[in-house]
Amino acid sequence: MLDEIFEITTAEGFPAWSVIAGVSTILLYLVVTIVIRKKLLNKKGSSREEAEENARAFVAEPEYFFNSVMEIMVSNTCIFGVLCLYYRFLPLPEALQDYSSLYLLLLIVVAIVINNVIDMMWLNRTWASTNRYPKSHLRMLSSISILLIIIVVSCVFDVTKYVSVIVMMLGLVLGRFIYFDSSVEGIVGEIRTVFRCWKSLAVALVLMAILLVSGIALEVINSDNMVFSLFAAHFIYLLLTELSIRVLKAVQS
Repeated sequence: MLDEIFEITTAEGFPAWSVIAGVSTILLYLVVTIVIRKKLLNKKGSSREEAEENARAFVAEPEYFFNSVMEIMVSNTCIFGVLCLYYRFLPLPEALQDYSSLYLLLLIVVAIVINNVIDMMWLNRTWASTNRYPKSHLRMLSSISILLIIIVVSCVFDVTKYVSVIVMMLGLVLGRFIYFDSSVEGIVGEIRTVFRCWKSLAVALVLMAILLVSGIALEVINSDNMVFSLFAAHFIYLLLTELSIRVLKAVQS
């Protein structure tokens, strides 16, 4: 895995890709902040309590929203990380080949644990959070975005070896909404509940689109090690985001 990360960081287009990733993060953060605060300025409180609530939201809401976006990006990084391990140890020994799907499922559970640790040690300390963006919803949206990424990139590079991952991710996504005693009303209600955070998914998809398009164009992301490239790209992107936002906050203060 370290070899693939080294290959990406030493690629000729990596410096340009790094600049694109950092600048896009700062620009999106500024755009999100401006849009949210402009909306709050147009919202008038009918009482003193509502006016004070709007004032608090004016300061905190951009942080809440970008925290939800970064939650999706962190979850993506964890999933791509365990997918690297999955493909690193394939094919499994002959006695275990019938259990490759279980192996992948166990790795996804490991990714969830790692995601929780990263949240406690970094994300929750860096960004303000709120219960209005439930982590369970954001991680489900992360699964949907990973599914879309793998399908799109597989089509771009014309590879078929990731079908098992696509099927697994599709099963996890559908399992959230469809179960043995589910009803149509229940399924629709659950979908609506999850997609209340659609704006966070939309911004995360914009970030990932910039990441992927620029990475493929600059040959930082390639077809030979697609999953490793996607993990390394997400991991490096998070580091660049942390650096970029720290610089931006230092300038603002």
